[in-house]
Amino acid sequence: MRRALLCLSVATALSTLFACHRSRDGQARDDRPRASARARTATAALPEDAAAGQLALARWTEHLKEEERARQANYDRRKLPEHEALVASIEQARASYDKAHTKAAVARAQARFRAGLPVLQSRVQHLDRWGRSSHLLKDYRALLELLANDYPKAKLAALAGSPENARHVDSELSARLTTIHDWLELAASAEEE
Repeated sequence: MRRALLCLSVATALSTLFACHRSRDGQARDDRPRASARARTATAALPEDAAAGQLALARWTEHLKEEERARQANYDRRKLPEHEALVASIEQARASYDKAHTKAAVARAQARFRAGLPVLQSRVQHLDRWGRSSHLLKDYRALLELLANDYPKAKLAALAGSPENARHVDSELSARLTTIHDWLELAASAEEE
């Protein structure tokens, strides 16, 4: 045992002595072998294909986007019943506005929607607590904002004889609902992880 400790201490001392010793001015000097200047310039001058690098980076970026898309689709597939219930509530609110043919009826529909808005917002929050997994959160928030403010204003303007804004808001609402339906259809067919 003593012999092993002695050998270990001698080996440590020798490695320290040969790796670093003091120069004449008392400063520690590192004498470990370094790459020669020629070797350093040879590795720095290796040819690099910039076009191939850009292509590889583009492929990797696309791969990461597809991975994220698949992860979000899988997450939304697991939350499909909650999505369907939320979409049904949003479509029901839209239908109540569309059935309103007077200013008073639009005001009542808006008051009902705004009264239920905190519940809808909490359902959106419940879908994805951290806001990073569901693909549809931005669309839901935009739809709720449209139905709370822009849609009833556009409906009132259309009743007053200016249907241009109503068409624009209605097409935006329809486009977002189509996006949601298409995504949920894709999510329903997503492979389980």
